[in-house]
Amino acid sequence: MNAVHLIGSLKFAPRFKAFDSGKSKTTAIIETPPAPGRQYGDKIDVTAWDEQGMILADLKQGDAVEIHGRVTTESWDDKETGKKVYKQVCVATTVASPSRTVREATATAAAAGKFAEAEIPF
Repeated sequence: MNAVHLIGSLKFAPRFKAFDSGKSKTTAIIETPPAPGRQYGDKIDVTAWDEQGMILADLKQGDAVEIHGRVTTESWDDKETGKKVYKQVCVATTVASPSRTVREATATAAAAGKFAEAEIPF
């Protein structure tokens, strides 16, 4: 079984790309917390397509994120050396973020006149 469950934060702002076919793709780098005894966490490339990609694209650098997906290997020819290059990537099937949920709840409540947009209710 090829299954991945990642919890971390966005190292950089996600990159969104729309294609003429109507499909869309978002790429990002997730940084996981460091394992015990390690100074740094791992950095994992993530690709999300269409609806899940839109969720990922809505996030900002530093936002917490939880990804469920699978690992795949991408390959291409390096333009400078002509050698084949390989990279493992997590293809997301589910993207979730408490940061996005808080922003959505704040925007919804602000639109309903419940409180000022900058005010956090908890």
